[in-house]
Amino acid sequence: MTHSLEVAHVGIYIVEMVFKLLKNNSLTELNVKQWRSLDEEHRNAICTFVETACLVHDLGNPPFGHFGEKAIRSWFNSNKEKTWFKTATSVPRSKRDFLHFDGNMQGFRILTRLQRNLNDPYGLNLTATQLATAIKYPKFNPKKPEKCGFFESEAAIKKEIWAKLGLDDESRHPCSLLMEAADDVAYCVSDLEDASEKGLLTEMDLSQAFNKNKFSVDNGDITRARTDFTNRIVQKAAESFIDRLQNSKHCATPPLLEAYADLDRQKKVSRERVYSSRLVLANEVTGFAVIPGLLDHFIRLFEMKERDFRILAETYVKRESFYVGDVSKVAANYTEELGLLSLLSRKHLSVYIETVKDDKNKFPEMFHRLHLILDLIAGMTDHYALDTYRLVSGQVLYGHRH
Repeated sequence: MTHSLEVAHVGIYIVEMVFKLLKNNSLTELNVKQWRSLDEEHRNAICTFVETACLVHDLGNPPFGHFGEKAIRSWFNSNKEKTWFKTATSVPRSKRDFLHFDGNMQGFRILTRLQRNLNDPYGLNLTATQLATAIKYPKFNPKKPEKCGFFESEAAIKKEIWAKLGLDDESRHPCSLLMEAADDVAYCVSDLEDASEKGLLTEMDLSQAFNKNKFSVDNGDITRARTDFTNRIVQKAAESFIDRLQNSKHCATPPLLEAYADLDRQKKVSRERVYSSRLVLANEVTGFAVIPGLLDHFIRLFEMKERDFRILAETYVKRESFYVGDVSKVAANYTEELGLLSLLSRKHLSVYIETVKDDKNKFPEMFHRLHLILDLIAGMTDHYALDTYRLVSGQVLYGHRH
């Protein structure tokens, strides 16, 4: 959450800089004039759209971040010949939801489908503009399957939003460019600061990252460098956005700060000195043990008969016993499965039950079942994922995880 707040602050700064620069220029292109003529209410709305998108942009990240994404993809690729996977992915392009899992896609799923009360199918009920602002990648690209802002399970929702806003299928909402720029700025600086505090970077590394001749952590150079860098790159992002307005490319997909030397320099230092450090790579080792370990145990749920799984899921959502009436006959056929079902969120189970019943896209039931398990795992923190892994693998007793 701390990082999301940093991104939100930078996002607000960029929006304010855009309108400040627009006020002081005399460009007459239609798009520029339209943005310059916005009244205070609409300017505040744009600021809110960008700020909110910045706050939720990491919402779908699984435990262990990018390592978690890689672990999920790797696990499904290892199991793609299993009968349950082939059954789940019989609809065209549905395999990408699992073989190319990404936190951006999961975040859009949370915003549009999962974040809800048990009896409220509308959940957060965000506006079309707010949801479009949160999507960095508006079109599925077979050459870069991870670079997509939505799963196939929510493709119809994305299509409806784009139709309401009058956007071409491949176009971005202009506010999403501002959100993405804020994310790029905040991430680079915070990664370097965190790494410096953990002793992963030398003063020479920081000097290279911030393009300074000398650098001293003790005398506050990093704070001054951060402020100077942020001010400079925020102005660059705002100028780039206005240039896009001027050339009618404000809905184009390339990032505003693409190939910007100062940003690329910091990314290079982070990639070579931070992400390859022992501390970071050790987390990758843990993530690749915990997440596949959890998924291995949940295979038991994938192998259940559809009718049985749905009966037990509906029973659990209603807070009824597995051992009452006709349900007990179904439950008698399963042992470990009942315990695994009890780990699932009733909210997520409600979404599963409703989407299976009302699925207009005709996805197989198993497709929704796989998403149900991913909804559980992707929503965990690192420590909760580790605790749950220890629980399902028999290393601790429930209620005694620590």
